[in-house]
Order: sequence, then C-alpha cells, then structure tokens
Amino acid sequence: VPSKIIDLINKVHAAGCPTVSFEFFPARTDAGVTNQLALMEEMAWTLRPTFVTLTWSSKFTNGDLWLRIGSTAQALFGIDVLMHLTCHLPREELKKILADARAAGIRNILALRGDPIINDEKGWKPVDGGFSHAVDLVRFIREEHGDFFCIAVAAYPEVHTECWDGDSPSPLAADLDMKYLKEKVDAGADFIITQLFYDIGTFVDFSNRCVKAGISCPIIPGYMPVQSYGGFTKFTSWLKTRVP
Repeated sequence: VPSKIIDLINKVHAAGCPTVSFEFFPARTDAGVTNQLALMEEMAWTLRPTFVTLTWSSKFTNGDLWLRIGSTAQALFGIDVLMHLTCHLPREELKKILADARAAGIRNILALRGDPIINDEKGWKPVDGGFSHAVDLVRFIREEHGDFFCIAVAAYPEVHTECWDGDSPSPLAADLDMKYLKEKVDAGADFIITQLFYDIGTFVDFSNRCVKAGISCPIIPGYMPVQSYGGFTKFTSWLKTRVP
C-alpha cells in the first residue's frame, strides 16, 4: 500500500536517521523508459532511498508518460514516488491528472509553479485557465482531494531569484520569499524540499528563519551532485547559487 511520504519522513527522523531520496527526470522514449525503470529498480534495492521523486516537464501536454513511469516504479519496486506537478497546464487538465494519479495509487505530489525556459527573457507566464502560483495548486489539490495526497512544496534557501531586488537579495526580499513559503505551508503543504545549494551556512540560516516565521514542518535539503562542469555551471549560474 503506497505511503504518505510525510509519514516516512517522520518515522525516519524519529529514529534519529536521515532521509535519502533521488530525483529522476522522465525519459521521453519507450527505450528510455525501460532503461530508466531498470535504473530505478537497481537504486531502490541497493541504496534503499526513503522515496524518489519524478520531475514534470513543461513540454508535457498530459500526464500519461509521467504517470506511467511513476506508477510502475511504485507498483513493481515498492518505492514511494513523489510526483512533481506544475502549473503549466489549465485547471481542468490538472484536475484530470490528479484524478488519474489517485486512481493509479499515487499519494504524493510536489506542487510547483514551474520554471520558465532557461534564458527565456519573457519569463514565466500562466496559461489560460491556469494557476499563477504554487500556492494556488496546493489549495486546488486540497479542495479536490482533501488529505488523500501528501503535498510537498519548494523553498529557496538563497531566496527565489524572482524576489531578488539587486545583485543579491536584500533582507526585505528574503522576508517576502519567506512569506510566500509560509502561505504554501498554511495552504496545506506537509513538508518542504529546498532548491539545490552548496553553502551549508546558508541552509542553517534559512532553517532558523523558517522557525521564526512559524514553519514547523520537515525541511528536506536539496543538492545536485556535480556530474559535469558544464551542467554544474549552467544550473548554478541560472539559479545564482553560491558556491563556496
């Protein structure tokens, strides 16, 4: 029976142990899906993650491939999957995707607004009939499905770049970003996963600010292993990540 990831996190933390999770980007071809599922199975059995996550692509026009990978991994390998879901589709499409996810036994959703395409000067724009912010998606999930889904939301230890008001975020910008995070938690989020970071002090400071803001749910730190110099510089430049 699929678990709510918040229950797994609380159980692991109560035992004094850390959680471990891996993020996968959905394959785009049948051969790619087969290879990806084989990799997920191997990692599930050898590394025993607390859960895995499956990202959502802004290029998706429906949730078929996303759900196929996530539900198969969960059903065959016994690992709980946190499915990313963004606001790139209209409300009615999201309603169907959530219903299909529930029918497939998916119980965990990471509710995101979604990112614009890297280097797209137009920035992010809501679709017709869609949501403008992640908090809208969190509220929608709770309105449609009550507490069936465990909902995670994203946070930004170095402040979301859209809140920056200069070459670096001011205290006012950091407070505004924290206000948005608190709104997502108050709307029904069960736990938080952060954007990648490499400066531990930044995360410690962020965690302390969360406590002061009245946020008490678990916060899972996110990081990206350096697999190539090009990929590392691409993402750290885009996200303005501080590199010690």
